[in-house]
Amino acid sequence: MTKQVRDWQKDKRYLDQLNDWEIDPDDDDLYKTASYWHREAAAEKERADKAEQRARVTDAMEATARAAGAALIEAEAREKKLREAIEQAIKEYGEWNDKSAAANVMVEILMHAIEPSYYPVEEEEAK
Repeated sequence: MTKQVRDWQKDKRYLDQLNDWEIDPDDDDLYKTASYWHREAAAEKERADKAEQRARVTDAMEATARAAGAALIEAEAREKKLREAIEQAIKEYGEWNDKSAAANVMVEILMHAIEPSYYPVEEEEAK
């Protein structure tokens, strides 16, 4: 089915005549003109609604991507700090003759790396 394209200027002139009551009220063209532009307005509203929905989804996706990017950067920073602490602990262990004392130093290094202020504690849900 081919969509009929109407001359909107001609239709506007025709509808302007309606205001002057210069047309026959039983004229079938009035119904066709009004119906056509009503369908066009409904179709345009549907297109606009879909575009608005796509924009909202896109905005939500962008916000999620930004949050995920920030979380990734934070996780990479934690991983780097832990790797450095582990490397330092291994190095310290090798430099001590007393392996028991070395173990205590290693524990201190690692405990400092994972101190609670570095890992945010998630709040428990209030019951």
